[in-house]
Amino acid sequence: MSAVCTFSLALVAAIFLVPPASVIGVWIWARRMTRRPGVPRFASRVAYGLVILSALAIVAGSVVGLVVGRGMITSEGPGQKARGLAEGLSEAMNGSALGLSVAGLAALWLLFCTWQWAPMSSAARALVVAVGGALVGFFAYQAGADRQGIKDRRDRDATIAFRWGDGKYGEAFYGMHVFEVTTALGVDVRATIEIGPGNPMWHDCGQIGRAESHEEAARRFSVISWRSDGVHVGSDMREEYFLDRATIEAHR
Repeated sequence: MSAVCTFSLALVAAIFLVPPASVIGVWIWARRMTRRPGVPRFASRVAYGLVILSALAIVAGSVVGLVVGRGMITSEGPGQKARGLAEGLSEAMNGSALGLSVAGLAALWLLFCTWQWAPMSSAARALVVAVGGALVGFFAYQAGADRQGIKDRRDRDATIAFRWGDGKYGEAFYGMHVFEVTTALGVDVRATIEIGPGNPMWHDCGQIGRAESHEEAARRFSVISWRSDGVHVGSDMREEYFLDRATIEAHR
């Protein structure tokens, strides 16, 4: 097994194992907190509530990821299967990240309770304050990075093509939006499908291609054709992407 494959497997294992392990760790910490004298009962109850929310977020993300991935994998074509696997992993990772964040909030709460009510030495109190400050700093940095990432994506995104197509729920019901995102490696071509005019629902097609420049992306992905079998994206000379109609209309 190559080093890249081993690293990828280790990374995936860490993504899916660290959040549940953190939930279990916080739950054990909350149980030990209830046995300490002088700690009010509501302190552990708040921690237990956050642990339950964290676990629910992880489970919900995993279930949604399995449903999305299984629905796409059962479709025909290797491209559809690969895209379904990627979408399923993305949903599961989002749930795991949310669960890990809630578990971090529970850890912060338990740190505060430990500092406030549990008997400890001055050195231990200083350690608790340092760990709590590090967690707060991490969450603040992550929130700032997310906001900056959203802003950067909005600044970089540029529409290549857009076209409405008919569906079984009405005429011009689906809108195929192909756009580019400039990265350090070139231009990523992505796509979304708007479901109904003025409707906030949409289907994320993900990355459908890559180009070296804006000109190449516009040349290769500027033609959108809605047909009976689905939506086709490419140029007059070559098709670059296809999404079947059954997948497009599976939102109901």
